[in-house]
Amino acid sequence: MNRLFLPLLFLMVLVASCNTSKKMAEDSPFDPEADRKELVGSTWSIDRIFGKDITAPDGRTKPYLTFTADGKVQGHTGCNPINGNYTLENGLRITFSDMASGMAFCGDVPYEAEFLEILNTADNYTLNNGSLSLNKGRMAPMAILSNTADDATGNQQADFDTDGDRKMLAEHTWTIDKIYGKDIKAMDGRQKAFLKFTTDGKVSGNTGCNPITGTYTLEEGLRIKFNDMATGLAFCGDVPYEGDFKDVLNNTDNYTINKGTLSLNKARMAPMAVLKKGK
Repeated sequence: MNRLFLPLLFLMVLVASCNTSKKMAEDSPFDPEADRKELVGSTWSIDRIFGKDITAPDGRTKPYLTFTADGKVQGHTGCNPINGNYTLENGLRITFSDMASGMAFCGDVPYEAEFLEILNTADNYTLNNGSLSLNKGRMAPMAILSNTADDATGNQQADFDTDGDRKMLAEHTWTIDKIYGKDIKAMDGRQKAFLKFTTDGKVSGNTGCNPITGTYTLEEGLRIKFNDMATGLAFCGDVPYEGDFKDVLNNTDNYTINKGTLSLNKARMAPMAVLKKGK
């Protein structure tokens, strides 16, 4: 009788233990909705990436993320704005999906690629006293972000705001400062190359030799395209950069605006042209 009773007692204890563990998991403090409320309404500014302290270069945005209650996330890599979706699940699980980023190249922001890698691979998180850690598996945190009460962007280009950018472009004349990394100066008696934009998608200007007109479009992701560009046919042998300027307008596919500077870029290469804000 005792030989039968002891194994049966062990089995009963084992089943009870499993049920208790299951209930503890169900009643655990992993509450995605409570965590979502904590994430929403704050700016989460990057402090560390892969154990390295992050400091924004002069004139650059410090990387950050903001979350919404309906599963949207947006922010900045320090070079480009980003947006996408996120999901929270029991067990402190997090997934970022459908992430989009601008395509500007910023040689002085070496941690941008690492930040994007983290968003692609993070699968769990912790929230503790105003600190958000993004992790993978049981490894050390890949990124640590802190809850900042003030807006961390410090940059006009924080979000994909095409209407705001269009308005900003239309308020000024944008004069060429550099083309393909070379400083541009007006030739004697010549205009310095420039562009002027309107809010209804028109662009005009001068190559330094000939007037130019056409249209432009802005899209999310800091995308820009110049269309139907027309120019005068005068020959100006003393304006060697005119051909380069036309080439820039034909090939540009993205832009950045930062502290009165407009950069026209192609893919993630260095800016093809840099223009300065005038009156």
